Amino acid sequence: EKTIKKVEQTIHSSNIIHQANVDHLQPLYTLVETELCPLRQTDTISIEKTLQTKQVLENASNTYEEYLVAPMIGKRESQTVEKVDKTKL
Repeated sequence: EKTIKKVEQTIHSSNIIHQANVDHLQPLYTLVETELCPLRQTDTISIEKTLQTKQVLENASNTYEEYLVAPMIGKRESQTVEKVDKTKL
């Protein structure tokens, strides 16, 4: 019964998105790895001051396939979110 209610909520949310008029919007442009995206001179970071990926991930409480997983805090009716134990943050 709980699952059926969740599916109905998901369908309702999808219908709202499907009905949105986006004809007047331009498509988003995303950078891909093959394109050059130079930093501004003021954004240049020296290699000596940067942390290695391994060092950053050592501080993460949750990782997945060598990526940092940011905790989800709170709960929305439209999506299921795990409750977060704030004492572990």
